[in-house]
Amino acid sequence: MPDCYVKKLYYDVIPGKGVDYDEAEPYTDETDEFEVKVQDEIAEFQMSEGFGTVEEARAVVERYLEQWKIIIGLQNDPGDLSFRYRSVEIETAGGDEDDLKRASCDISMRAGITAQAYVCRGAYPAPPRRFDITPDVKVMYERYKSFRNGEEPLPSMAYFCLTCLQNSAGDRESAAEEFRVSRTVLNTMGKLSSTRGSVREARKHPDDGEFRELSSTAKNWLRTAVKKVIYRVGEHAAVDREELERITMDDLPDFVE
Repeated sequence: MPDCYVKKLYYDVIPGKGVDYDEAEPYTDETDEFEVKVQDEIAEFQMSEGFGTVEEARAVVERYLEQWKIIIGLQNDPGDLSFRYRSVEIETAGGDEDDLKRASCDISMRAGITAQAYVCRGAYPAPPRRFDITPDVKVMYERYKSFRNGEEPLPSMAYFCLTCLQNSAGDRESAAEEFRVSRTVLNTMGKLSSTRGSVREARKHPDDGEFRELSSTAKNWLRTAVKKVIYRVGEHAAVDREELERITMDDLPDFVE
């Protein structure tokens, strides 16, 4: 039998409920392993000739897609886009058109979304550059998704992410230096997530027994800070620390307690 390689992989691109990318320009990107184009809810990955099995090719592509999904979730919403393997094209080393084979996987048809779309995305988020998924990124993002899904209050989720960052470096001061996040940002995260919140939201009972709800601007600040911290941990894993610009209060929205 002639040698063959994986020529292309195809994935369904599935917008979340109430979301469409109909107005977005086609998304293209290129890595050492493939070229990708996303258009009309299909992602086409043109692979290099180094992949002899579908499993090898899928592992590389799906690592990329997992990184991109987290970036999409932080920039827009978790579940904004998901991906499902669709089919593969395999070509013999000779490259003759007659030798081209296409194999489709067994998939069920995607159910149509009956709800009218209420968010129209004008562009696809940036590709996953300078970002790696670490165990800390995974666990913090899972907690962030739980918050966005209404399964966890904002203060407890934010405090968990803060302590995850601190524990990975040893303490808050070390975390500020290692991940290049200003100590003021981390202190503000700690204050808002520990000392604010309604009876249903507060992470702990206040010392004076008086619950102080987070203002809408404080909630927005805390959400934004958490997203920046999660993204920073992924950046930190991908590049030298010296290449990272310090995150300061100027990078976050103003708020009133």
